[in-house]
Amino acid sequence: MTLPAPLRGITPIFVTPYDHHDRIAFEDVSRQVDHLAALPVTAIGVGFGSDIVRLTDLERDDLVSVVAATARGRKPVMAAVNGNSTRAIVDRATLMLRAGATVLMVTPPGAVSSPTTDAIVDTYAAVARETGAAIVVQDAPGFTGTAMSPELLARIARDVPGVIAVKIEAVPPAPKVGRVAALDHGTAAVLGGAGGIDFWHELVRGADGTVPGVAMAELFLAVQARHDAGDTDAARRMFNRHLPLISLGARDMDTFFAVQHRLLSRRGITILTGLRAPFTADPGLAAEVDTLMADLGIASAAWEPLPV
Repeated sequence: MTLPAPLRGITPIFVTPYDHHDRIAFEDVSRQVDHLAALPVTAIGVGFGSDIVRLTDLERDDLVSVVAATARGRKPVMAAVNGNSTRAIVDRATLMLRAGATVLMVTPPGAVSSPTTDAIVDTYAAVARETGAAIVVQDAPGFTGTAMSPELLARIARDVPGVIAVKIEAVPPAPKVGRVAALDHGTAAVLGGAGGIDFWHELVRGADGTVPGVAMAELFLAVQARHDAGDTDAARRMFNRHLPLISLGARDMDTFFAVQHRLLSRRGITILTGLRAPFTADPGLAAEVDTLMADLGIASAAWEPLPV
């Protein structure tokens, strides 16, 4: 396996399933990894979309270990790294690499601090210097409370060794993706986020790919393939046709998890669909997902987006 540099294309984030004892259902994790490893995705991601904020540190380590062991080198494994100090971020990064990650998706310090732009750059430089790993800079102000300007993101991508991508989670992501893409950001890729909700609009603004949920990875692969081949009308129509289902999961994170679980279960990729207590899904959501799946012809693990 050769690590892609920069990290262009589609890197889905899998969703963490739980068993009836509220523990991680690792068999369903492995099923998702096997599914993604058989697709032309760039890497397999463990991130906020994997519900990591509700996991213990040990659970996060175990989760990355299982993903890496199941991937068996078929795809790189990208693991989220976060913390509220440079030292905590570097140490967490080291643990993720020991667990088997090959790419680190790093958010800046936040929550209890208000770092300066130079301090943020220094944090990423420390991760690069002390780990030597490939780094994705994750701009996720909704999670971290730390906003990074397009100019700062481009500076980190250009000046910090080992940065292979910048991932934009600001909502909506497309305008900021366009501003970063227009700046000198070195060789790093510019990726969208937020579950893929703005993917078409990111592509036309210069995005190199996106980091969506796992359940419709085939859609994002197909849209980007058509766009990159120059068939932009077909790419746009395909994305817009599926947008109601993508949008359904954008209501909030719990809805995103519930929609992903329902899609994966209905497609026969995973079995369990529960959220970690005390959170529960809208009781009408499953029926809404089922209706949209029927409208879009999504019925099996072998689903491919219909041509338009």
